[in-house]
Formats: sequence, structure tokens, C-alpha cells
Amino acid sequence: TVIEKEVDRDFNFHKIWLNDLMSVLNLIGGKKLDILKYLLSEMRTQDNTISVTYRQIEKELNTSQKTIAETMKILQEANFITKVQNGLYMVNPDVIVRGKSSKKDALMIKYVEAKNDITTTQTNS
Repeated sequence: TVIEKEVDRDFNFHKIWLNDLMSVLNLIGGKKLDILKYLLSEMRTQDNTISVTYRQIEKELNTSQKTIAETMKILQEANFITKVQNGLYMVNPDVIVRGKSSKKDALMIKYVEAKNDITTTQTNS
């Protein structure tokens, strides 16, 4: 399959074929990887958000809430996702975005705002 992409001002980027990457990641295995794959499959490409609860992940993947909490913490500390609110997360547009660089820039502003809001909430608690 050939996909043509019109490039405005983007440069120095990598093309990633998600299915191929996932096949390689499947070789690594593990519940944490299953959670990551599930999150990526649930990501809305319009705004990089994932609307999911721990209970939904637990039910879908038959894994413990402890493993889910550990994985979500790892992904947040790695700046891969940020929590927008309970049950709503956003994938870092610097890692994955579908669309032009202007969309990436707009999503990045939302991502940073959400990350700052969560940090402020945690600091005030």
C-alpha cells in the first residue's frame, strides 16, 4: 500500500506503519503492552483523546487494576499521555498525530494545558 502525504513545512519526521510496529511489539508481549495497544486502538485521531476507564480496560483485557494503574503512571511519566480528567486521556501530539503540522501545534497547546491543569491539581491536593 502506498500512502501519499502532502507536506507543508514538516521536515525530519519518521513514517511509522502502525500495524508493523504492533507486530514487533507483540513479540515483546505482556499485559502492560496489551494496555498500550488497547489505548492506541481507542485513540480518536481528531483530537488524540482516549475516553476509557480502568474498569473498561480491566474488562476488555482481563487484567488487574493494579497493572492498569502502573501502566498509566508509566505512560504519564514518560510524557506519552496526560490525564485530561477522570476517564479522559490525551496522547502527546509530539509522539503521534494524524494531520498537518498546524493540527499538531493546536493539539500540542491542548496537551500542555491539560498536563499543567493536572499538575496544578496534584500540587494543590
